[in-house]
Amino acid sequence: MLNVDDLPSLSVASKDKGLAQVGDALVNFIYSIARSQVLGKRTGKKVNRTILSEALKNADLRYLASPRANAHDLADTVEAIVAYAWVKKILPIEEMILILAKNLNLGKTEARNITEENFQAAEAFKCLLEAIQDNIL
Repeated sequence: MLNVDDLPSLSVASKDKGLAQVGDALVNFIYSIARSQVLGKRTGKKVNRTILSEALKNADLRYLASPRANAHDLADTVEAIVAYAWVKKILPIEEMILILAKNLNLGKTEARNITEENFQAAEAFKCLLEAIQDNIL
């Protein structure tokens, strides 16, 4: 397992760039699986930075990022938080996927509204961040 002994808290972990890189792959993986479950078919989807930055703000966790952070930096913060939660066994991947899938209502058709999907994805990630926070406290 990845060593995070030098990251004693979520506050420190949320600013770790290496952890954010691990989290980038993890976030895309769990979203792709959750989305596949909801749509009933295999899909792959990269989560854009706007979705993640909105989720961080809506979960009232903006304070974990640096004060001058842009959308890319905020997305990195979310990715680091998700990776930290997984590595520290705060939430297993399966539960992360379940939280995302439960909060996505994409419908079964191909003709979906991208704006609506992004809104739902931001809400789903907000719920995931809240679950991580609840399990840390």
